[in-house]
Amino acid sequence: MFSALRRLQRLSILVVALALVPAVAFAAPTKATAFDAVRVGMHEQQGEQGVTLSIAADVSPGTKLPAKIAVPVPAGASPYWVGEILGGDPSKDPDAQYTIEHGEGYDLVVFVLTKVRTGQVEMSLPGAATNPDGSKTLALSWTAAARVGVVRLGLQPPDGSAVSTATAGMAPDAASGSSVYLLERRDVKPGQQLSAELTYRPAAVAQAPAGGTPTTSTALIFVLALVAAGFAFAAVVVGSKTRSRRVPSPAEQALPTRGASRAAAEAEAGTERAPMRSRPTRSPLASPQFIITVLVLGVVFGLIALASRGPGVTVSSKTSVTRTLGSAQPKSSATFTVKIEGGDISHGATHVFDVLATLPGLNSATVEAQGPTLRVTFDPAAVTEAQIRAVLQDASLL
Repeated sequence: MFSALRRLQRLSILVVALALVPAVAFAAPTKATAFDAVRVGMHEQQGEQGVTLSIAADVSPGTKLPAKIAVPVPAGASPYWVGEILGGDPSKDPDAQYTIEHGEGYDLVVFVLTKVRTGQVEMSLPGAATNPDGSKTLALSWTAAARVGVVRLGLQPPDGSAVSTATAGMAPDAASGSSVYLLERRDVKPGQQLSAELTYRPAAVAQAPAGGTPTTSTALIFVLALVAAGFAFAAVVVGSKTRSRRVPSPAEQALPTRGASRAAAEAEAGTERAPMRSRPTRSPLASPQFIITVLVLGVVFGLIALASRGPGVTVSSKTSVTRTLGSAQPKSSATFTVKIEGGDISHGATHVFDVLATLPGLNSATVEAQGPTLRVTFDPAAVTEAQIRAVLQDASLL
């Protein structure tokens, strides 16, 4: 069992994010191991070898204390902290003595609640699996041992990671402003297995869109554009200086360069100042500087055009908001009537786009104020209209 300080250091915004979703009241369970709500969160810290798994369980408000509970955990897991959640400073949460019993495909951490009706188990598990393309996958599976009113699964990749795919229905937790992706399931039956999966690219790995075509980030594109513009400017300046420079003759190069001494030296040496060498007349359009400038400016405008069409670009007007979600081919489209809370089309559209971002095979999405309606373009070989509708329904947007 770890000390309170050790546990406090390991807690992250994941637990806070899961707790921010309001619990739903259900009828009092018939057994102490039947819960009103269970929150299962997996969090990976940057640079750590494993992941942290926390499972918080709420018994019915009518449960008399002390109450013995059994919290299901993955088979073979070894908790580093078990105790009660008071809801304030985590360092003051009391530890609990526990035993482990084996179930069918899971273990049960058994302990007694004495002060509050929320217990929590924390443990470490192996880290996210690394895929051949350098991305990583967080996978969470949890089995209910008894009936649960609502189960919330949460996955949190390291800060700065770019999520490429997630289980249908998962969406970022807008309430906490964190990087936690949530999936909610209600009326979970005994023995029912729930799972969630999230694939992401760590901050240090170059990103590629879900469609499979590498895309340079918008910031990098503009940096390259500025560099190219700098080279064009330098080429013009250097070219202008080269054209105005006078080329001296070999005899003139051997003479002094200032005032009367130079004239006297010329007279003594019997030489005359060489006239400026003439250059053949040539059209300015054929000069290397002009050609370089045209080429560089072409690259600059090409990069800017590419950035304006890349994934993540949002175009807004008074009546609609459009975002490019990926590089998939827009071979099909679907239109839905959606719910926009508060009538704020900009804020509502952002929430819709965040929900859709969990799906592969999307090209763009447009939210129109009239209706309001949502039009999605996508590649039917990667995602179907039914899958898009299911994600929107799970997020209560339809």
